[in-house]
Amino acid sequence: MLTPAAPLDPIGEPQRTRNVLADMSEHGATTIAATFVSTCLQHYLESLQALAELAAA
Repeated sequence: MLTPAAPLDPIGEPQRTRNVLADMSEHGATTIAATFVSTCLQHYLESLQALAELAAA
């Protein structure tokens, strides 16, 4: 399990998020402990959904 150095923003910075996921995968990560900067529960849930969609692509 790896944790990104900075919080991810899969909604506002999808390409950076893809790059971080790819880099961590290349280093052997099968699980990533992602963190987000969110303004409310709804924003957090939307970030989780966006991350799942990016990871599945």
